[in-house]
Amino acid sequence: MGATFASCTGMQLTSCAISSLCSFACAAVGKSVGGNGTKATQVSRTARVTYLGLFLVTTMVAGIFRDVVPEYLGKIEWLSKNLACPPDRDSPTCVARAFVLRMCCAHVAFHMALALACIGADDLENPRSVFHTGAWGVKTLVWGLAHVATLFMPSALFLDFGWVALAFGVLFLMVQIILFIDWVFAWNESWIDKDGTNNVTGPWHLALGGVSLVGFTTALTLTGFLYSWFGHSTGDMTADCGMYIFFITLNLIAFLFLTGMSFKATEWMPSTGLMPSAMVSLFMTFKLTAGLYAQNQCNVIAQGPSLYRGPPGVVSAISIGIAVILAAYNSVWISGSMEATANREKAVLPTLRKESSSPAPATTEAAGTAPATAEPAAGADERQYPLLSDVQLDVVNTQEGGEDSAAAKKAKEEAMDKMEGPIGYNIAAFHFSFLLGMCYVGMQLTNWNEDFEQGHIDNSTGSMWIKVVDSWMLAAAFGWSMIAPMVLTGREF
Repeated sequence: MGATFASCTGMQLTSCAISSLCSFACAAVGKSVGGNGTKATQVSRTARVTYLGLFLVTTMVAGIFRDVVPEYLGKIEWLSKNLACPPDRDSPTCVARAFVLRMCCAHVAFHMALALACIGADDLENPRSVFHTGAWGVKTLVWGLAHVATLFMPSALFLDFGWVALAFGVLFLMVQIILFIDWVFAWNESWIDKDGTNNVTGPWHLALGGVSLVGFTTALTLTGFLYSWFGHSTGDMTADCGMYIFFITLNLIAFLFLTGMSFKATEWMPSTGLMPSAMVSLFMTFKLTAGLYAQNQCNVIAQGPSLYRGPPGVVSAISIGIAVILAAYNSVWISGSMEATANREKAVLPTLRKESSSPAPATTEAAGTAPATAEPAAGADERQYPLLSDVQLDVVNTQEGGEDSAAAKKAKEEAMDKMEGPIGYNIAAFHFSFLLGMCYVGMQLTNWNEDFEQGHIDNSTGSMWIKVVDSWMLAAAFGWSMIAPMVLTGREF
């Protein structure tokens, strides 16, 4: 029942992500139709959306069919031999675990191949960039065939791959921490800038206070529930729950200490403050909740009635949903520089046109000064505005009259349609981020490469330790992000 609920909830969260994907795609189409953005920007946007869609499809297939594959596909004679696990590694859930790892491996191989093919090809003029931005029919066919092909390979291969996926899944957690801390700092700084640093009574400062209050209240409330849920055992009265109580207490002390530290850090790092520490406290507590839920020794939720009345699989489902959402966020986050570059180019052009059409300052021979040169000097524009292409510089330097305006407009349209210039992000890193996200989702669905009982998701001692240590790493990374500007004075933050 728990696994069924977790699968359903996880797929609902994935459906929400797909809805967001559709909204993003519609926005992209709208911008394309309206002429907002260069063709290069539109191509990059389409690529991000498509890769995210493929990631979500693989996640849904692995999650939905995980528990039904042994029952249905195992009856197909020509498939059963490959799906069966080796006798020395067989278990009731081995076939299901191997199926998830098959889907995971196919998706990982797909992105690994694209990452290797696109190393250093971060400019649209590089012919290898087409591996990332084009040939969608071929790539989609290869992606689909790769998933189908795994069904004809022995399970032992994918059971071994599970250890590789585990390492990548742990690496994804580290990347997740960096992204999360970067996001909360950017969020806090953005809202502060809207009011001004000194306007502490402004609406955006008050909104930050409200978000901080909700975050701390939720973290403290959840901590109280953790003592109730994991501080004792209803099944085995002799079970020692002292270690789990220690984890909860340590988490509470850590986020209270980090909160106090964040107030001091505002003296040299204005982007920190109450809101980032509140969000980090809440995320730390959730990670600890997911970790403690994975063990069965002191788990009132799994053992019997408790204050929590929801289905037991909800924690695992939320964890899977977070992985999907973070992968979606990552695909947009790392490509932000391209959008910013395009916007800067469009903002600079009108200013340059105005400057180039202004008359040159008058000079007199009596003053003994040489006549000023009215020529706009394209070379100077290239030095001052290196982001503009040669065609766009020609547009700037031909804004002199009615006839030239028509020619300049045509030249600008041609510049916008050109497939040239930097893509704006590291393509290899883009595909590697999806590779890591797929491995993390695969580990969630396979109990971190361990056998599991039918009807259970992400439930083992190994999973507990991974998530508890992950919460400690989040605390350490957030603390370091606040003291680093004071320690590494020679670097810019």
